[in-house]
Amino acid sequence: MMRSMTILSETPEKPGAVAGGAQKDAERVLVVGFRSLDALATHHRSGREILGIEIDPARVREASEQLGAEPLASIRIACASVLGIPEPSESFDRALCHAVLHEVEDVKSALNELQRVLRQGGILEIADFTRVSRRAFARYRQAAQEEFPDEPFLDVHRGFRRRSLTRLVRAAGFEVCVYRRLDSTWTLGPLRVPPFRLEARRL
Repeated sequence: MMRSMTILSETPEKPGAVAGGAQKDAERVLVVGFRSLDALATHHRSGREILGIEIDPARVREASEQLGAEPLASIRIACASVLGIPEPSESFDRALCHAVLHEVEDVKSALNELQRVLRQGGILEIADFTRVSRRAFARYRQAAQEEFPDEPFLDVHRGFRRRSLTRLVRAAGFEVCVYRRLDSTWTLGPLRVPPFRLEARRL
């Protein structure tokens, strides 16, 4: 949808060991809205098990075919929404939600679901764009619909303000640890919008 975004990934972590030389359990990571297998693979690390969920069946089908050709035991994918993650409670150590929440109507329910599947102390990482004016968002919508007349316009929210989003995150049962605007910009049609990164710990 006319959006140019930089894939955000963490600094690679070295696999560790516990006392006595035993290897740590694999870190279980949930990637919400992975869009493509290549994007999902940017989060692959030694010592990680990844589940990527994506709501678009065509993207899931394409990624499944790629994964079938080059299987990676530590990566699984599923067609699912952030509002209904097909995993038991307290299943993950980390959840990555990059460029997704602005397409979710019920952000509160999405955050509650992410809280459900994270273990106590687990990390939620959100990356999205800062809030834009109604007029600017209307320009973006018009440009998108003109360029892609046969595709639905999926963006529900005009981005997020720091105060309102951190309030929702805390209400869902998280402690906000980091919030910062990033130096890069995201392209939304004719707009250049600064993104942010929020990191929170599940209580």
